[in-house]
Amino acid sequence: MKPWLFLVLEFALILQGWAQNEKVYTDLNDALLHKENVTHLDLSRQRLKDFPLEIFELTGLQYLDLGKNKLSQLPEGWEVLPELKTIILQRNKLTTLPASFGALK
Repeated sequence: MKPWLFLVLEFALILQGWAQNEKVYTDLNDALLHKENVTHLDLSRQRLKDFPLEIFELTGLQYLDLGKNKLSQLPEGWEVLPELKTIILQRNKLTTLPASFGALK
């Protein structure tokens, strides 16, 4: 898929969240203060080297953007995010995905 298409899709998903009056959190600490309400989390371009395990506390999460970081691996445990519909991982250093990705719908 062409890079510009990812940007278009990403922008469309963000607009969809705004259209539904859902806040797009861009700070994990802020999101953790509002765990029950978080459906959209954008941690792109934050130079993350390690996956923040606290993300798994956001059980209502539907959209997660981890693109353009420095992640080389992801942990198991994705089944705790049953509402997750979209995850963006482009431009990281990933070579494999965890088996628990299979639990996502």
